[in-house]
Amino acid sequence: MKRIAIVPVVVLKKLFLIICIISSFLYSCEKEKEDPSVTMVSAMAVTGSSGKAVARVDQTGDYPVIDHGFVYIYTNSNYSPEINFLDQANKLSLGSVMRTDTFSAILPLTTDVYPNDFKWKVWAYITNEKGTVYSSKPVIFFPKEIRLESVSPLFGEVGDTITLYGNNFETSISNIQVKFYINRESDYVLATVVSASETAIKIKVPDLSKISSFDYGSLFSIQLNMGKTGRTLYNAFVLQSFPTGFLPKQGTFNTLITISGTQMDNISAVMIGNTIVYADDRSSTSVVFSVPFSMKQKKSKIYVVKGNAQIEVPGGEFEMLPLTVSSVYPMLVRPGDLVEVTGSNFNRNYDNGNIMKIGSTQLWSSYESESSSSFYIPGNIAAGEYPIRISNGVDTVLMPDPLTVVVPSITNISSASVYPGDLLTITGHNFNDLIYIDGDPYGYDFSYSKHDSVSFEIEVPSLRPGTHTVEMRANNQFYNEILSSKVFTVLEPTLTSITPTSGAVGTSFIINGRGFGKNSFLVGVMFGNVSATVLFVTGTQITVRVPENMDSGTWTVSVTVNGLKLSDTLEFTIP
Repeated sequence: MKRIAIVPVVVLKKLFLIICIISSFLYSCEKEKEDPSVTMVSAMAVTGSSGKAVARVDQTGDYPVIDHGFVYIYTNSNYSPEINFLDQANKLSLGSVMRTDTFSAILPLTTDVYPNDFKWKVWAYITNEKGTVYSSKPVIFFPKEIRLESVSPLFGEVGDTITLYGNNFETSISNIQVKFYINRESDYVLATVVSASETAIKIKVPDLSKISSFDYGSLFSIQLNMGKTGRTLYNAFVLQSFPTGFLPKQGTFNTLITISGTQMDNISAVMIGNTIVYADDRSSTSVVFSVPFSMKQKKSKIYVVKGNAQIEVPGGEFEMLPLTVSSVYPMLVRPGDLVEVTGSNFNRNYDNGNIMKIGSTQLWSSYESESSSSFYIPGNIAAGEYPIRISNGVDTVLMPDPLTVVVPSITNISSASVYPGDLLTITGHNFNDLIYIDGDPYGYDFSYSKHDSVSFEIEVPSLRPGTHTVEMRANNQFYNEILSSKVFTVLEPTLTSITPTSGAVGTSFIINGRGFGKNSFLVGVMFGNVSATVLFVTGTQITVRVPENMDSGTWTVSVTVNGLKLSDTLEFTIP
């Protein structure tokens, strides 16, 4: 039989007391519960309207997590805001479930980028039933500025795909909205976004006729929205529907070209190639313009311009008719000569007209028509043969034969010393009709032209005694260079005799001598201090009338030629 031990009551009471004391001690020493802790790892701009933040969970704490995520502000301050301020900042909640010891998120950023030192500050947070814990320090990053720079093409039809270009775009098409409008942002249609990258967004041109102020040829503004960010290209796109073609397809300078289409009176300019021209006439169905004299391209596309849009006119390219040269005359020239070129399709503009190139020397035309052009040969060109190229700015024609340039030269003069009125024989080559003495034209009635060796005579004019030059010069007013010259000496005129030596008042007599010239206005005769009338002058004789009211006696007769009083004198007796 099994025996049962009986414990005294006193012992049980002591044991119960010991258990109570131990239980009370254990309860009072229970471990205190911990709060969560979180640290920001990184934050950076991803696009112009988004950023990425990463945080590390140092400890989750002993209380259940209610929420976690990020708060962020855009500021230029250098201090950390108070907790209650962060409660009012941008907040991105990630919920109560934290699956790893780190968490991250894409942050939607606000619209505009301010200058200088504005930046984003990002804190991580964890919320439990006791409150919210923030990371002790934020991570700072500078935003990327969204730039909407251009659209291409600048025109198109409904349904065409066009591209918006810029920088720092969103890459998710769900975050992108594109609006087309004319006058009011509230009166718009949305475009379908096809694809997006950081630098390009492709869209479909929507049905723009749904805009209340729609009209063909209107300028449409394009607004790009990404989240809270908006950028606009103003008056950037034209709905293409008006130019249909042009005629003629060929022509020359000043040819009239007609562009046909609809809404043509809405265009601002016309372009042929890269050259802007302005319409001579326009209506709703056509625009007429002339091919500019500044045209340089052989073949050119034609465009109409509306705002920033450049719209190609269907029909291919306009072609300039070729320059033709039928003759160049003369082919044997001297410096200063005028050369005439004939043919067709010359440029009639003086400023941007035809060019003749002889060798490496370029000459601009002095006269233009559609069938001819004239050029002066430079006065400083050397003698020789030169290839000839004629250009109208579009075409250049190389002539089959060279241009021959000969330069006038004086090889000899008949005498080194002459009197006024003497004949001076000039010998040389390739003379033209411009003889100069001392830089002045010899005489407008003089004309001589011969290319080979030649001699001819000129009469020495009434020059004052001394050294003088006879010159050949280039043959026009633009190139008046001296081509060749010789020096000669003019002697002082001399008096030899009077015939008769006496006579009554009013009678005529002749003074004989040399070097008087032929100009009676340059010759003066004095009886003492009384002036006599000069009737006629040759190189060797002066015919004079005895002055009235002269007393009888022998008088000294003196002569002045071209302002020079001659040193010789003669005597004449009045009975």
